[in-house]
Amino acid sequence: MQNLRTIAHAALIAGGVAAAALPAQAPAQNFPTKPVTIVVGFPPGGPLDWMARVLQPKLSDKWGQSVVVENRPGAGGQIAVQMVQKAPPDGHILTPHTQQVALIPLFSKQADIEPGRNLQPLGTVFFTPYLIVQSGALPTKTLREFIAYAKANPGKLNNSLATNTGQYLDGVAFAKAAGIDIVPIGYGGGAGVLQAVASNEAQIGLTTGGTAGFIKAGKMVPLAVTSSARFSQQPDVPTVKEAAGFDFVSTVDFGYYTTQGTPAAVVDKLTRDIGQAMSTEDIKDAIRKQGFEPGLQTADQWLAKTQAELRKAKEIAAAAGITPQ
Repeated sequence: MQNLRTIAHAALIAGGVAAAALPAQAPAQNFPTKPVTIVVGFPPGGPLDWMARVLQPKLSDKWGQSVVVENRPGAGGQIAVQMVQKAPPDGHILTPHTQQVALIPLFSKQADIEPGRNLQPLGTVFFTPYLIVQSGALPTKTLREFIAYAKANPGKLNNSLATNTGQYLDGVAFAKAAGIDIVPIGYGGGAGVLQAVASNEAQIGLTTGGTAGFIKAGKMVPLAVTSSARFSQQPDVPTVKEAAGFDFVSTVDFGYYTTQGTPAAVVDKLTRDIGQAMSTEDIKDAIRKQGFEPGLQTADQWLAKTQAELRKAKEIAAAAGITPQ
């Protein structure tokens, strides 16, 4: 009789544990329970808009639920981020961005963005390194030659940087790593960075695209990529390590975020479903045609990398005298 009571008691406990686990599992099992919105913080046509629109039908088919892409450009993507931050924490609103969203508060006092505290990462889907380019008007043709030329002309060459961006900080960090004294000049976005180098207004710059025409015309010379290994989209361009003998690795990682406080099971499901959707051969081919490289990171991996980069960026900003405005 005692054994029967013990067994019954154990069964009740087990049943209670199972029942207690159901609420945590249920959100993921039932997700999504309503249309999902992907809010893009930039106008149509850019890489973040592209990654949202290529994902949209994949998730809609997988979930049997409507997925809507909505463009809310403004404030460097902050409007879309704020929409996600203020939404109910249930995973039904997403925004595509890069890890550099975490750097915005280094430039803006009004920005309150901190992945892991008030913005939940969902992992990455592809990445790109920077391409370091020099003006075609210079006598140098390799990164090692450029560095020697810059050291022979301290303070006389300009470094083309995109104001208030991670690229600005990376450009400053590169000059420090190379041991060269070049003047940081800020421009309003990637197009300005390219035009400055192509016109020889600036002599070097870091970019993530748009260089093919300038290189073909001889207005720019590719010097190196900032990935740890050669980039599949530019296999003939050496890494910084190969080209100049020192390490300098920096990539821009593209992924998704949702509202902080979203149940862990839903975060896991979103990360898994997005990763699977963006890993089919047709999508990987499309990613490469866009000039990027497929690269999945989990939410935890991306958060850890972002936090490490943020710590480094704060040091760079402080050393360069950059303060939020």
